[in-house]
Amino acid sequence: MKTKIPIDVMSAGALAEHVAANMGLDVKPQMGVAGIKAKLAQAGFPTDFVEIEDGREEEPIKRVEPKRERHTPGKRMVQLRIEPQEKPGGNEPVFTSVNGSPILIPRALTCWVDFKYFHALQNAVAHIAEVDQDSNITGYRKVPEYPVSVFIIEPPLSKEEKRVEAEREAAEIERLRLLAEEGGEEEAA
Repeated sequence: MKTKIPIDVMSAGALAEHVAANMGLDVKPQMGVAGIKAKLAQAGFPTDFVEIEDGREEEPIKRVEPKRERHTPGKRMVQLRIEPQEKPGGNEPVFTSVNGSPILIPRALTCWVDFKYFHALQNAVAHIAEVDQDSNITGYRKVPEYPVSVFIIEPPLSKEEKRVEAEREAAEIERLRLLAEEGGEEEAA
C-alpha cells in the first residue's frame, strides 16, 4: 500500500534518493528540498507529497449491504419535503390523488409518502410560455409544479414482499366483506 508523506518533513537526502529511484529525475541532496521541489514542479509531479510503498497489502473493500427495513411494511415509500412557494396557496398542503385515493402532503415538513404519490408529484408540471423580445410566445417549457426535495427512495418490493402484501390485502377485503354481511343481516332482522 502506498503512503503519502509530505515533502517538507523529509530530509534532502531521503527526498533525492526517492525522486531519483522512483521518478527518474536527476537530483542530488546538495540541491536541498527547495531545489528538488522545483525540479519536481518542472517535471509535472506534485510538490507537496511523495508516495512511498510501505510494504503492506491493500485491504480489499468489503461491500456492506444495508439492513433492509421498510418505513411501512409492504409499501414502497419515499421521504420528501415540499417547500412553500411564492404564489397563491403556496403555504397550503399539496393535494395529490392517484387512482381515486387522495392525500394532502404538508409543506415545509419532511414526511413519508407512498411511491405512487411521489411519482404523481414528479409528473406534475406547469407549461411556462417562452417569449421573445417583442413579447410574442415562441414556445413552452415544462417546469416542476412543486419544489420537492427527496431524501430517501426505498427500493421496489421484492417478489416475497409483494406476495405477503397481496395476502394481507386479500385478508382485509375478506374481513370487510364479512363485516358488511353481518351489518346487512342485522338490518334485515
